[in-house]
Amino acid sequence: MKQKVFITGGAGFIGSLLAVTFIRSGWDVVAYDSLRSFVHPHERADYPRRLEYRLRRARQAEEENNGGAQFKLIEGSICHPEFLTRAMREANPDIVIHLAAISIADASQRYLEDALAINQTGTTNVLNAARLCGVKRFVYASSSMTYGDFVHFPAAEDHPTVPLEVYGASKLCGEIYVRAYHEMFGLEYAIVRPCSVYGPTDTNMRIVQRFVESGMHGREIRLFDGGAQLLDFTWVEDTVAGFHLAATHPAAANETFNITSGTARTLRDLADIARIHFPDLRVINCETRDPVKRTLRGALDVNKARRMLGYEPRTFLDDGFARYVAFCREHEYAGV
Repeated sequence: MKQKVFITGGAGFIGSLLAVTFIRSGWDVVAYDSLRSFVHPHERADYPRRLEYRLRRARQAEEENNGGAQFKLIEGSICHPEFLTRAMREANPDIVIHLAAISIADASQRYLEDALAINQTGTTNVLNAARLCGVKRFVYASSSMTYGDFVHFPAAEDHPTVPLEVYGASKLCGEIYVRAYHEMFGLEYAIVRPCSVYGPTDTNMRIVQRFVESGMHGREIRLFDGGAQLLDFTWVEDTVAGFHLAATHPAAANETFNITSGTARTLRDLADIARIHFPDLRVINCETRDPVKRTLRGALDVNKARRMLGYEPRTFLDDGFARYVAFCREHEYAGV
């Protein structure tokens, strides 16, 4: 029988590309998404265009599969448990991948009540629906923010989890619920901890998107602390490949994985790369501390995913940034 996956946040930056990957593998895909954006209103102008592009890409993959796989979009919130459970029961999926969230730390601070409702209560709603519908595996999108300040580098999955802000705390709560549902109800799971994902169609104003758009539109960039902050920048296709393995590989059952590039670069490095593509980009180095408290991060250890799943990051920041810029220029960016 044909297999089916139910992806919450399936019309999002990561979820829509993951849907394409499953469609190309012959799976039916149900994308369940509220179609909402939590960035500032003046930064939302391109969201409808990029959403349209994501959905067009998924439907094109469906057409190219010649009827071998189907794609369905359901507009709905994970905060509405009855509608969610009904939609999942009708879909009857083998696997649920839970990506829906307020996925940016700053937005979680700004929309605190929404963050708690979506990232915590919403996660338990999805877990409960999956339990009631007899799902074979539940894949949970967590975050490297669950670690808080890194105390050793690279950070492996057994690194202490001491989140310092609401987003990381809400994601860690989700992990605890996922494991509890496994213990109580036998729901098989896999937990994925991504970091600093970037690439085409991002609308959440993550740092790489900000650099690209600043270069495209002639805006300046400010680097606090001299741009010394380290991040494990991860190309979106590598992230998607990791989620696909977590969903389908037998060895992923009831395990937690870092899915990142496994390398760390500074924001100063990012600025230098950006200047290659945008020579006129104005970068202001501020030696003062960032007014927003940031967790101390760096590279994550991906050896467990390599060893158990065969995961291998393939695109690193220099090449990924170039591919991102090329996509934006090809699609005239604002018209994507």
